[in-house]
Amino acid sequence: MTDLNATAAASRRSLLLAGGLVGAGAALAANLARPTAAQAQAPANEALIDKWIRTKKITLGYEFGTPPMQYRDPTTNEPAGYTIELTKLLAADLGEGITIDYVEVPFGQLFSLLESGRCDMIEPVTNLPARALRGDFTPIPAFYAPVYVGLKPNSTVQKPEDLNAENIRFATLQGTSQLAVARRTFPKAQFASFPSATDAINEVASGRADATVQSSSSIVRALDAGARIKLLPTGALYLESVSFFMRQGDPRTLNWMSNWIGYHASIGTLATLYERFVGTASREKYKLQTVAVGPAGQPIRSN
Repeated sequence: MTDLNATAAASRRSLLLAGGLVGAGAALAANLARPTAAQAQAPANEALIDKWIRTKKITLGYEFGTPPMQYRDPTTNEPAGYTIELTKLLAADLGEGITIDYVEVPFGQLFSLLESGRCDMIEPVTNLPARALRGDFTPIPAFYAPVYVGLKPNSTVQKPEDLNAENIRFATLQGTSQLAVARRTFPKAQFASFPSATDAINEVASGRADATVQSSSSIVRALDAGARIKLLPTGALYLESVSFFMRQGDPRTLNWMSNWIGYHASIGTLATLYERFVGTASREKYKLQTVAVGPAGQPIRSN
């Protein structure tokens, strides 16, 4: 082969190689630009409700230390209680085969869990103006919670005003609405926070604190366990509205959740479940007031 022919052949080979590289590069670029199947199925700003239906999984932030609302069954260690039954209804109403993944954390960590994106929604919590700045509540509550003042065994306190004094020490559950309301109601008193309602109640039962502010379910649990506390004779201090809570900016999911909880309030599901888990024991055993959610979300009081 002459030098001229060899040069021409080399040039052709170079062009073919270059063309192959360009083609391979273009194919690689096209593959990188093309979304994966999972990405194609998860559009930007997808509503939670659409994600739940697509993935067939709901991820909920929960603490399980508040029977009868939510707790772990002592025989199976599975989630149980009033709000757990509601989440089972939620999954069933969204469609067949949808499961729930409960991410368990202490109550004080629920909001950071939601804000970090490690769960889709958290258990029903008390509707507070400060919390509404951080997320959205369903307008109809999952339940109402009468809140009581528990007193140490030898207390002589007869009315709420007697507790607003500098020598009064409250023991409360940290991060709760009860702590916020108690600070506002009894501004002169001292406050100590504890990681669980049981710890706070035990502080009062032992006489190390004068009083605690707790929901009726926590009071019932404490009395069932034999805690030696007295209740303020004037009855419930106030009534809490407790709703499912989610991140802001998802009107489609909020609208569906609002319709869903409203539907179950209207057909009596909420009242029936409340009576099953809360009403009978609270009224008959300890003479506490019970408040079910009515058809339009209004409180139905009984005592």
